[in-house]
Amino acid sequence: NYKRPAVLSAFPLEGSEQGGSLVTLTVEEDEGDASTPSRFMAGLFSFIATQTLPVPTLHVEVSCAGEEVKMQAASLKDTGRSVFEIKFAVPPCAAGVANYTLATSSGNVLLDMGGLKALQFTYQGTVVSSVTPTSGMTNPGSAGVDMSLFINNVQTAPATTPTVTLAGVACVVSLSTFTPDNRQLMLKARTPELAVALAGKVSIVVSGVVAGKDLAFQWMYLAPPAMFLEPES
Repeated sequence: NYKRPAVLSAFPLEGSEQGGSLVTLTVEEDEGDASTPSRFMAGLFSFIATQTLPVPTLHVEVSCAGEEVKMQAASLKDTGRSVFEIKFAVPPCAAGVANYTLATSSGNVLLDMGGLKALQFTYQGTVVSSVTPTSGMTNPGSAGVDMSLFINNVQTAPATTPTVTLAGVACVVSLSTFTPDNRQLMLKARTPELAVALAGKVSIVVSGVVAGKDLAFQWMYLAPPAMFLEPES
């Protein structure tokens, strides 16, 4: 009977709902003695080396809210002095907290959780956090308004330039810049000229950042003074 390896740390604890964050679990096995051997991790190494199964031998099973359990292959590294690192990339999940367990093709790997209540990863929703300016006159004859849109919790740069609409009408996107250090995407776009009747709160919708999900934000379309209005065609 082997003593359970103890979890020393898990990092990071949060990331984008797009998935892809590389989590590192650091575990340590007790030195043990003749009556309570501690070679669990060494045995796991041996097990992994001899298994060739369709199911990844060492993997994590991630329980996303409202979804089926997702399996992700994991790697195991001996760093010396009975300390081991287990690494895996989290799958995409809806925003919220997901529990995960470490497992092999033969079943779950039981760990001493130490100070952790559970192995968890918090998925942060990808959102349009701000738009500057927050309002503007984009009436016929205005030539539109140049905007900067800031989108938070983006894991990777989009493969193609995202699209932006204002009140359902396409904006011209001139720049898309991703900053991996803070997981932020910045877009520069110019608003279309809209009928004055639409003045007030209108929706900005960004597509192409998160697969299958549109990102919305409210923007204030300011009606110009009547003396500046041009006749609408």
